Amino acid sequence: MKKLFQILALLCAVALILGLTGCSGKKENTSETGSSELQSAEEGKAPEGTDESEIELTAPGSETSVESLGGAGSATASQNTVSTSNPVGGGYTLTTEQEKKFASLRGTTMTYMQQTSVLSDYDKKMNQLMLDKYGVTMKPVVMSWAEMRTKIASLVASKTAPDFVSFSDVVMMRYVSTNIAQAIDSYLVKDDGVWSRGGHSDFMTVNSKTYGVGEYRDQTYYVYYNQTLFDELRIKTPYDYYAEGNWNFENFRKAAREATVKKGNVVETYGVVTWNPTVFLMANGASGIVNSGGKWSVSLGDTASMNALQLVRDIAADGSFSNAIDGYTGFLKRQNAMLIERPQNAIGAYDYYNVMKDKIGMAPMPKGPDVSGYYAPSTIDGYFVPLGSVNPLAAVAFMYEKRRVEIEEEVSTDPEMVAKKNRVMSEEHRKIRDGYMTKATQITTDLDGLSDWWDGASNRPKFWNKLIVDHSQPAQAVDSMKSMVLDCLKKTVGGTNVK
Repeated sequence: MKKLFQILALLCAVALILGLTGCSGKKENTSETGSSELQSAEEGKAPEGTDESEIELTAPGSETSVESLGGAGSATASQNTVSTSNPVGGGYTLTTEQEKKFASLRGTTMTYMQQTSVLSDYDKKMNQLMLDKYGVTMKPVVMSWAEMRTKIASLVASKTAPDFVSFSDVVMMRYVSTNIAQAIDSYLVKDDGVWSRGGHSDFMTVNSKTYGVGEYRDQTYYVYYNQTLFDELRIKTPYDYYAEGNWNFENFRKAAREATVKKGNVVETYGVVTWNPTVFLMANGASGIVNSGGKWSVSLGDTASMNALQLVRDIAADGSFSNAIDGYTGFLKRQNAMLIERPQNAIGAYDYYNVMKDKIGMAPMPKGPDVSGYYAPSTIDGYFVPLGSVNPLAAVAFMYEKRRVEIEEEVSTDPEMVAKKNRVMSEEHRKIRDGYMTKATQITTDLDGLSDWWDGASNRPKFWNKLIVDHSQPAQAVDSMKSMVLDCLKKTVGGTNVK
């Protein structure tokens, strides 16, 4: 899935908000249905400080637990349910065509996935908004990300799945192929501005059908670096290269090598760390697997993929990259000079702008050798409606209102909201991002969504460790692992859909 992606200009966003009516509340703090917790690719959100040191390229948050688990498909205690005794309407007028599509919801109930048994202020406000505006009573279903991942198929089969579930685009293909996620096109007014970001929709699609909606926030990977350390080493920073138009794979490798600090034969600071080496594939316009004419195939052997895999292998062989340290706390401790991550995960979850004594720099991902322009590698977290949902229309209304609130926060001048935005990305870095996104093409990959990739046979570390640990050349690594990737693809989409 590729799409041109531009960040909303403030002026356009303000104009959009003027057309939005009747949304109450602001996100207060962390929320399992909000976006302020540490994210992973497949498992979603995890508490701050999740350890990724035994990484084997495992996404942060893979062992998330919950405070209290409810029965599968059951609602939580009554104190977490908004009472329907409150008057319906709440002074709201349904003005947009999308809002009018939700008018029939009054008097219904909607269930949604909630990680913890205690609702945050943000959760309570969103629940009250759904009641006041649409007359929908909200009932959380408490389950951890790990529990949801293992039980979602059985919940769908038994028709007890929540109406609204958070997920990531890396599992979307698997959920669509196995009839877990349902298409939601019939519930959408697609030209409504709430569904767009910078004029481009955040719909998550497979074969031209919409199966999910992304959260309204920046989910692109950036290169965060220790500016103070680079200055001490008297070496060019990633942004220096970017500003002069030379931020490419070659200079990325050079920066990682020069920023690596050794004491004797012991590495004290690795040049770069990331849990997600697929970002290098995406930065070069590759995705590992592709769909053409409705048929899937493994594309790891194409030129763009091979050059990206070569960079992964080379920075590991240089001793500049390791998959054996926690890059998050390591960034704080100067154990890695660069960290490739999304803004909330890298900075916001840890409040690093305020916590770190060293200055933090930011640059986009480098341009690959096989593309003419910049690509913006992304992992999109969002929401989907399980097949057989009791109230799919309400689930889409909830997606709509959550995005509306996120839009309001994006353009808000309220000091509290400005502080929240600046915790995730500073004004200086937003300017860099905004300029970059005007010329970058957003790109994602379904490679991490394959069956037996993360769980089951856990083939993902087997593949990447060929390059990172064994330092095998890409051609050798791909030759030895391509059949395994093909088997995972067939298991995901069915053998008849693979060529």
